[in-house]
Amino acid sequence: MFKELKRLFRHSLTYGIGQSLGKLASFLILPIILRYLTPGDYGILEIFVVSIGIMTTFFGFSMNSAIFRYYYKSNLPDGKAGNTEEKKSLVSSAFWGLCIISVPVILIFMLFSKPLSFGFWDSGFYTIFFVVAFITIIGRILNNIPYAILRAREESIRFIKFSLFSLFLTLILNVYFVVVLKKSALGILLGNMFGTVFLLLLFSNVLSKNLNLSFSWMRFSNLLKFGFPIVPVLLTFMVVDISDRFFLKHFSTLEELGRYALAYKFGILMSILLVQPFNMAWKPFAMSIENKENAKDIYSRVLTYFLFIALFLWLGLSLFSQNIIHLIAPQSYWNAYKVIPVIALAYVLLGISYNVSIGIYLTEKTKYYPYIAGGTAGLNIILNYLLIPVLGVTGAALATVCSYATMAGAMFLVSQKFYKIQYEWLRLFKLCLTCAILYIPLSLTEVTALWIRVVIFISFPIVLYLFGFFGKEEVLKIRASLHI
Repeated sequence: MFKELKRLFRHSLTYGIGQSLGKLASFLILPIILRYLTPGDYGILEIFVVSIGIMTTFFGFSMNSAIFRYYYKSNLPDGKAGNTEEKKSLVSSAFWGLCIISVPVILIFMLFSKPLSFGFWDSGFYTIFFVVAFITIIGRILNNIPYAILRAREESIRFIKFSLFSLFLTLILNVYFVVVLKKSALGILLGNMFGTVFLLLLFSNVLSKNLNLSFSWMRFSNLLKFGFPIVPVLLTFMVVDISDRFFLKHFSTLEELGRYALAYKFGILMSILLVQPFNMAWKPFAMSIENKENAKDIYSRVLTYFLFIALFLWLGLSLFSQNIIHLIAPQSYWNAYKVIPVIALAYVLLGISYNVSIGIYLTEKTKYYPYIAGGTAGLNIILNYLLIPVLGVTGAALATVCSYATMAGAMFLVSQKFYKIQYEWLRLFKLCLTCAILYIPLSLTEVTALWIRVVIFISFPIVLYLFGFFGKEEVLKIRASLHI
C-alpha cells in the first residue's frame, strides 16, 4: 500500500511545487500590483476573471476529462482498441470538435463586445476588456487538450514546466502593463491573454505528436456523453466560487468586493497548494490501481492522509494570514484577513468531495453529476441572497462552506451506492477534533503573539500522536524517515 501511496504523493508533490512556485511569484508581485489598482479596480478585474473561467468551463465541454478517462481503458468509447493511432484519433476528434463548435461561438460573442460593455457597465470603455477576455477564453479551451494528454501520461514534471514558463511570462507582462504602461485592470487581462496564447504555441510540439487531420462526429459525440455531464459540476465550482462576487457587487461596494477578492487569494491557497495538485494526481492514480485487490483500502487511506495534510495546512493559513496581510497589503485591505479561515475551510471540503466521488468516476456514473451540481449551485445562490445582505463578506464565505459541504455529502452518498469504500471514520474524527481544540479557543481571543501561534501550529501532529491517531507501522516509518 505504501508503495502506491508514495507514487501518488510524488506526483501530487510535483504538481504542488509547480503551482506553489507560480503562486509565490504571483504573491511577490502582488504588493506592486495593489499599489496601482484601487479596491474598485480590483473588483472590476475580479468580475472579468471569473467570467472568463465560467465561459472556458462551459465551452470546453470537459473534453479534457473525457480524453483523460479513456487513456486508461483498453477500449475507446466507440469500442475500438486503444492503441497509439486510435488514441491520436481520439485526441484529434476532441481538439477539432472544439475548433468547429466552441471557437466560432466565442468569436460571435466577441463581435458583441461593445454592446456587452454598455449592457454591463453603461459605458463603451470596457469594450477592449471583453475582446481581450474572449481571446483568452479561446486559448484556454484549446490548451486544455494538451494539458489532458500530459496528465494522462503522468508527465507531471513536463506539465509543470509548461505551466510555469507561461505563468512567469504572464507575471512579467502584468507588471509591464500595470506599472510601466499604467493600464490598471486591463493590464492584468492583457498579460493573461498573451500568456495563454504563448502557452498554446509552446504546446504545438505536444499537439503535433498527438494530432492528425481525422475527425469523427461519432467519437466526438461519445466523448461528450462522458464529458458534458461533468460540466455542470465544474460550473458549480465556478458558481460557488464566484456568484458571491456578483451579490457583493449588488449588496455592497466595489471596495468591499476588492477586499474580499484579496481574502480569496489567500483562502484559495488551500486549493493551489494541496487540493488541485492532489486532484491532478488522484484520478490517474486511482484508475491505475482500480483492479488491485486492495484498491478500496488504498482509497480509504488516501482520504485519511489527505485530511491530515489539509487540516494542518488550514491551521497554518488561519493562524498566520493576518500577519501576512498586514505585511504585504495597504491598510485599506487589512480587514480581508477575517474571512480567510472560512474560505480556506471551503476548499478543504472541496478536496474531500474529490476524494469521496472517485466511485462515480470509476463506474462512469457521471450522469448523476448534473443533479448534484444543480442542487449545490441552487443552494449557493439562495444562501448568498440570504446571508450577504446581513453578514456581508462573512455571509459570502459561509455560503461557500455550506455549499461545498453539501456537495461533498451528495458525492459521498452517490459514490457509495455504486462503489462502497470503508473509510477510517475514527481517525477522521480525531483529525477534526484536534484541529477544533487548537484553533477555536484562539479565534475567540485577541491573542496576536506570533510565538503562541507557532506553538499551536506545531502542536497539531503532537496532539494527534497523544490521541493515538498514528498506527504502529506509520510511527515506524516516521521514525525511519527522521532517523530516530
